[in-house]
Amino acid sequence: MNGGSIPAGMVGMPTPAGHQSELNYIYGLVEELSKQLAENRRQTEEIVLGIGRVRNKARAQALGNEELINVASEEINGMSPYAPTTWAPHLHVICLAN
Repeated sequence: MNGGSIPAGMVGMPTPAGHQSELNYIYGLVEELSKQLAENRRQTEEIVLGIGRVRNKARAQALGNEELINVASEEINGMSPYAPTTWAPHLHVICLAN
């Protein structure tokens, strides 16, 4: 048994330098994607909360679809720096779906 057992302090062969740098690169990508996912979740929560407020307002004020679209697009565009200026068509679909 020449070298058949590894001493307790040794874990095996060292990782080649190129392999380690690839692992570091992949780990960096995973961290970056994790941060992006957290930001996307935050933005999605913001959008869902905004739509919930709009829906509650529409129910409370008995707004029709066109009135709701106008109120909602003004409210959403005013509350979020991420909101596009073309929310009205998307809101129309949301209103009809609910």
